[in-house]
This record gives sequence, C-alpha cells and structure tokens, in this order.
Amino acid sequence: MVLAQVHINKDSVVEPSMNLNLAERNKLALQFMEIAVNEYVFRTPDQFYSFEKGKVYLVRPPDYGFTERDCPAVGDGVRLFVGSAKGIQIVEGPKGRGHSNAALVIDSKKAGFHMDTLMHMKIAEIVGHQNFAQEGLSKQELDKVNPVIRGITVETIYRGHSDKHFIVAVAEKNAMTATFILQQTGKETSILEYFKMRYNVQLRYPNMNLLMARKNGRNSLIPMELCNVIRGQRVSISQQTSRQSQATTRNCALPPAERIQQTNQIIAAQALHDQENPYIVNAGLDIIKEPLKVTGRFINGPGIVFRERSASREETHHVYPHDGKWKFEMPFYRPARIDKWALYGLFSQNDQRSVNYNMIVEFGKRLMKEAAKKGVEIDVPADCRMVTVTKQNCGSEVEKLMRDAANAACFFVFFVTSDEVPAHPHIKYYERLYTVGTQDMKSSNMKKVVEQNKHLTLENVFLKTNMKNGGLNYSLHSPKGFDYESINKWFPPHRLVLGLGFSHSPFLKNFKGEPYKDVPSVIGYTANMRRNPFEFIGGFNFQPKGREECVVIGNILEDVLRVWKQEHEGQLPQELLIYRAGTSEGAYETILSYELPLIRGSLAKICGVYGHKITYICVSKSHNIRIFQEEVNAADRPPQQNIRPGVVVDSGLTHPAHKQFFLNSHTTLQGSASTPSYTVLKDELNLSMDDLIGMTYTLCYAHQIVGLPTSLPTPVYVANRYAERGHNLLVQYIDRDNLKKMETLEPNMVPGVEMSDELASLKPLPELTNILNYVNTPFEFSRINA
Repeated sequence: MVLAQVHINKDSVVEPSMNLNLAERNKLALQFMEIAVNEYVFRTPDQFYSFEKGKVYLVRPPDYGFTERDCPAVGDGVRLFVGSAKGIQIVEGPKGRGHSNAALVIDSKKAGFHMDTLMHMKIAEIVGHQNFAQEGLSKQELDKVNPVIRGITVETIYRGHSDKHFIVAVAEKNAMTATFILQQTGKETSILEYFKMRYNVQLRYPNMNLLMARKNGRNSLIPMELCNVIRGQRVSISQQTSRQSQATTRNCALPPAERIQQTNQIIAAQALHDQENPYIVNAGLDIIKEPLKVTGRFINGPGIVFRERSASREETHHVYPHDGKWKFEMPFYRPARIDKWALYGLFSQNDQRSVNYNMIVEFGKRLMKEAAKKGVEIDVPADCRMVTVTKQNCGSEVEKLMRDAANAACFFVFFVTSDEVPAHPHIKYYERLYTVGTQDMKSSNMKKVVEQNKHLTLENVFLKTNMKNGGLNYSLHSPKGFDYESINKWFPPHRLVLGLGFSHSPFLKNFKGEPYKDVPSVIGYTANMRRNPFEFIGGFNFQPKGREECVVIGNILEDVLRVWKQEHEGQLPQELLIYRAGTSEGAYETILSYELPLIRGSLAKICGVYGHKITYICVSKSHNIRIFQEEVNAADRPPQQNIRPGVVVDSGLTHPAHKQFFLNSHTTLQGSASTPSYTVLKDELNLSMDDLIGMTYTLCYAHQIVGLPTSLPTPVYVANRYAERGHNLLVQYIDRDNLKKMETLEPNMVPGVEMSDELASLKPLPELTNILNYVNTPFEFSRINA
C-alpha cells in the first residue's frame, strides 16, 4: 500500500466530502479526483486492462520490469497479471485529528486472466490430456470443464472477419452427431457437413465436443477447434478450480518488501508521479511521492483462562499469550460431556492399501485419551465402521451412516474421510437433516496422528470436538495495561454482543438447467447468548439478493433473544453491541436510516420496552490500505516484515468525520498484513477509543479452536463462517432437490442441455431458512460450525 496526500488548490472540493451528515456529504469532489488519477489509464487501453472500483492490470507486465516469476501461469490456461486497486479517500493526514486531506490509496494486486489460446488447448490443460479430440469428453470431464469455461468470450476464425461468441457450455455432442434441418434443402445435416458446405472448412477433429455459444439471445453449436479465447478476460470466482485458486493465493501472498516494490512499479507505470501527466496536472492535483507516515501504538492481548488440574471446576489458571500465541496445556474451561457417539471411516479403493479398520480403532483410542487430558468425559464409540466410497456414491453412503447413527440415538459422529473423495459437503448436509453433530478429518491427518504421533494435530482436532459438543475451551481475562476490571466493564451481564456476516450465493440452476432468478444472500450471525460472554453461537438467515442492509435482522434478534432469555433465567439484555462485516462506506447511510430503526423496533417488540443502548461497528478488510513498518528488511521472514499483533492506528489514517481505528490483531505468516478498519456508526454506550480498541482486540482472542488471535473479532469471524455454512447447505439442498425432480421425469423427458431463458423460482426464503438453519435444534446451543 502507498498512501500519499493529494494537494488540491480548492479547499471547497475537500470540505463537502467529509461532512458529518452522510446524507449531505458531497461525493462529486472524490469522483472528480478519481477520474483525474485514472484518465491516463483510460486513454492508453493498449497498456492497461481497466475494471470496476479502480482495478487496473498491465497488458504487458515485462515492459514495466515485471518477470515471469511475478506473472506465472497457474494452470487451466490461466496466467496471473499484475496491477493495482486505487481510489481517493478523505483522511486526517499527517497533522492528525482535527484536519482533513484527500489521499490516494493504492495497493498492488494480481488477478488470473484467461490466456489467449485456442479453446481446445485450454480444455486440454483443464482435463490433463488431448484424447478428447478423438474420443470426446466424459461426463465427469464435462462437469469439470463447464464451470471453468462458462462465461468466456471467444473469437471464431473461419469467416474472414472477427465474430465473437459468449460460451455457455461444452455440449455432449460432436460435429458428426449434432444435426439440424438445413432450411435451404430441408434435409438433416451434421455440423461437420454444414461447415464444409457453407464455409469450405474441413474440421480436423470431428469427434471433439462442440461448444454451445450464445449470441443475440440464441444458442448455437460451434466447433471448438475454430474458437480462440479473447485476451483480457479476467477469471471469475465461479471459473476458478481448486488447483488454480491455490496457485493464485500462493503467488499473490507478497511479503511487505516485495509488495512495496511492486506497488512503486505500478505507480510508475500509471504515471501517477509524472509531472508531465496532463490529466493530474490540469486537475490541480499534486500527489506527494512519500507514503503517509502515521504513529501506531501497541496494546496487549487478554489473559487466557483455563481450569486448574483439580477436582474443583471453580479453580482457574491464567495464561498470558507470548507474541500473540499460547498453548493448550491445561484442562478446558468447560469440558463437554460426550455420551453416545459413532466413529466412521470413509475410504476409496486406493486408500485400502494404507488404511485399515485397526487404524480407525487406534485413532478413536487416542481421541479418548486426549479428551481425558482436557477434562472431557467421553464414552467408547457406540458404533465404529469402515466403508468404501466413491465420488458417485459418497452422498448415499454418508446418509446411510447418519441415519443409522440417528436411529441409534447417537449425539455425535466423527468421520475420517478419504483425501480423494469430497465427503464434507454431504456430511454437513445430513448433519442438519438428522440433527446429529458431526466432525470430519482427512485420512492423511489421521495417519499423522496414528503413525507419526503428531500430538498437535490431534489437539487441534479435539479443540473443535469440545466446542461442537457444547463445551468451552477457555475464557478471557483483562489484558495487561488495562484496568483489572476492564473485562467486566466491556462485557457486563446485561450486554449482548452480536456479529453479522454476509455470503452472496452463486449462479444456481434447477434440474431443467434454468437459472434461478432469486438466489438469496446469506446472513450469518453469532452472539454471546449463553452465560459466558466469550461463547459465541449462532446460525444464518436467507434474504433477498442485492440488499446491503440486513432486512432479516428482526428474525435474527428474535432467535437470539429467545436463547438468551432461556440461558439468563428469563432476563433480557439492556445493551447491544454489533460488529457488522461486509459493508462499504456507501452503505452507512442505509444502515443508519433503515437498519438501526429496524433493530430498535425489533428490540422493543421482543423485550416490551424501548430505550436499548446500541453501539454499531462496521468492520472491513476490503479496503486497499496497507500498514507497513517504517523500516522493512527484505531478508526477514514475513512475520518479522509485517506489523505485529496488537498494533493499532487511530489517527492520521482515519476519516475525520468518523470514530474509526485500524487494528492489526493477527500474526501474518505469509504475504502482507491486511489490517481491518473499524468504523463506529453509532455509539450510545459512549465507549472511549481505548475501550473500543481494547474490547475489540479482546474479542479477537475468543475463537476457541486455535492458540492465536484471529484477524477479525470472533463475533464477525464466526458469523462469516455461519454465512458460508448457510451458502453450502443451500447448494446441497438444491442439488438434492434437482435429483429428486429428475427421478420423477417420464422416461422420454430428458432435461435439455441448453440454458433456457425461463427463470425458475426457489422456495420462499422464510421456508428455506426454516428448512436449513439451526433454530429450534440442539445446534443452537453449541458452536456446531467450529
């Protein structure tokens, strides 16, 4: 990140942009400056690919000093291109509080682009062979290829002029088997014959699958060998494979020294400091070359509270983290009681060579031994089996085992699964269906425990087990440097802490191949509903897509307060502290004018009284601001190059019109720290900045399943996980619903390959929520998604 002051010769341009009244804030000034700093890029399209929200990528990175290592191929016909994201923001600036300055915020970025190549060469890279040129693609290969190529625009090269097509899918048919009635002759003609007759093109690979393309509202089939992928197309999330995603993540994780260097190269490429850049000069802007320097301060994390190794559960043991780390050497603060449970192994045929039933039994023994060390009472598994599965039958085998476990009154099932078979989505779906808690781990990790005695692997696994079964691994104590009673002041018994997170569901289709028009967003939530203020449990709700405000907040509060009341002897909270993720500054006005009144009305309706005090904090990691140490040694490892956990900046970098701070709560093991910003939209609790920061940092230590603070406070972090769970359960539900409907089709009715313009509808969102969420199940009293 480079954050430089922008001097502009008219104060009237800056002042309206920092108005305390969001409704009156004039954003025209910021838009004017953003146009000025982007105009050079827009005027040189042969050098830059431009996208939304200030994202720019270099067409030819080597021209600006970047190497093959900076822009590697990551598989599936995709290459990373280097670029940046930038924008203008109003900050306090170098003089701190009481001042305002326009600032250019820029951060280096990398993104995957589809390489300029023939489409069949791209598909060969995806499937790992070229045999499909003679034999066609199998059903499994089609399922693998279609998500990757759907949405790519290709250029055909057989008409003597450029013709572009939007790719919908790879068809099952080839140029010989795909036929149509030729209008001129009235005869049935194959694609192979048509191209020879109409264009004098003899196809080299008539057995190769055809591409289904869409143009002017109509679908058509075109030979793959005649299609070239047009350059400059960024890979969408839905087009990424897991291999590609992993390679992209690995190559984008630049440590600070390298990121600073690449950002400076990008700044030079965009002529942002060029005194002859007419667009910046004529706009009256003067961008200072040196990054903005701010003063940060360090705060300590809280103490970790375990139970003493004694008969009394009231005796506790405090551990203070060292450099943001601690160990789980004492019994859990509140051990779970695991009565009736089952242990199942799901393995492929290949796994049978290295895994056997005795290993499953041995793993179960070690799990119970670990439980005893942590104070957890656990019985011998009521059922232990080993089942052979494939990708095709995995779902049905998981359902059989879960049904058997439920019928045997098991409360918990532990699965050890093949690394080759994706069992996790099936396990979580049937967990919800049968309301039997589950946990799964890969067989490779089980072998580390059984064959290599990797105790930390087992410990990490069991940290989740205790939480899933209603336990609490540790509590928290006031941080050093704060008042001894700070923890009680921040989290009094009458204060509810609520976290909200968002997940936007992808493109989904029904069994006919028709796209759903109403795929919802998922709102994950979590709250300290139980007696301990650091035990966060929750669930999710579905709401209409495209709404930035939480329109289902009333339903969420109703479910949360019902559990709170049950756990607090009929009492209801008097104060509400909300941490909200997934918001941009543009949504602040909507939150203040719509969401907060909805929250007040819901609280009054549920509690029967008005006047609850609310503090509402928006948490964001989606900004482009990076905070670096003043001196960075490129020879150091990433954790040493990055700022340490507990560094906070609450002036200079912050917005003059907001109560705001940046808090780096986690150790960055690779890449550069992405430090979250915290913007307080409403503070009726009248918390001081020190209290806001101390309270927030303390919550980053409440995750329970790792001996490290998380990058976000636990209410937000866990809410995001619940949102992801809701999204995944929705996908699984739709897949199974589609299969059921396909089974009811008459034999001569086969779902079409082509996408229909007709838009299908899902069930009403309240009904979907009731089917899939955890309300009124045993899971609303434990962290089932730990």
